[in-house]
Amino acid sequence: RSNGYFDFPNGRINAHPDFRVVAAANTFGNGADMIYVGRNQLDGATLDRFAVIEFEYDEDIERQLSGDNELYDFIVEVRKAINRRNLRFIVSMRATINASKMLQAGIDKKTIIKTCITKSMTDDDINTIRREINISNEWTRLLW
Repeated sequence: RSNGYFDFPNGRINAHPDFRVVAAANTFGNGADMIYVGRNQLDGATLDRFAVIEFEYDEDIERQLSGDNELYDFIVEVRKAINRRNLRFIVSMRATINASKMLQAGIDKKTIIKTCITKSMTDDDINTIRREINISNEWTRLLW
């Protein structure tokens, strides 16, 4: 909108005065990294048009989405362990939502852990995470 218009294949469109853009991404536009290997680098002119605000998941929303406080606490603790050990895994809010749906469907917690949270981890990775977990609940005990 810096020019007040947008050029599209079918012509130029003037921006509405109240128009704003909010964009979200997993990377900062610099291309692939060790986790997001399929990302393309954006050109400097595009990157220059955005102010970057980094933020984490909303804890209250995610806790509500989990439907289970112990599940939420477990997922947060696994994330912290991954970050502390610089592991290359993502346990996103999507994992929380999927785990919650599976729990509501009556799927056992051990299966939920394996399919939503530790799905791409080796036994060594899981052992590393186990050593970093600082809470004890049914979910953390099932990680053993």
